[in-house]
Amino acid sequence: MAHIDDTTIPYASLALEGDAAASVLAGEALEPEVIASLLMRVVRGHASAVSGASVEPVSVTVDVTGSVEPGETIDIRAAVDRKTRTIVYAGGEATVGSRPLLHATAVYRIV
Repeated sequence: MAHIDDTTIPYASLALEGDAAASVLAGEALEPEVIASLLMRVVRGHASAVSGASVEPVSVTVDVTGSVEPGETIDIRAAVDRKTRTIVYAGGEATVGSRPLLHATAVYRIV
């Protein structure tokens, strides 16, 4: 069985810009799973802000399209595509400059 190292998600290093954007400096090469977690934190926060309530994930899809090197700044943007009475459809993207790293779509239940 392969060894898996513990992973620390640097949520505290997210520099939030309103409720739909953030940036984080990659002090080390971040694995896609770590970037995905940061991206989903911003997407969920934006979905909650738009709905005016807490939200719970129903479905999440993340596509990995690139990697990040130490010292690069990751920009994260979120958007709500549609909101109904009980569901929020949202998504987001993590990029370094114009280079895409991850793209995510999510469906949240409003609670």
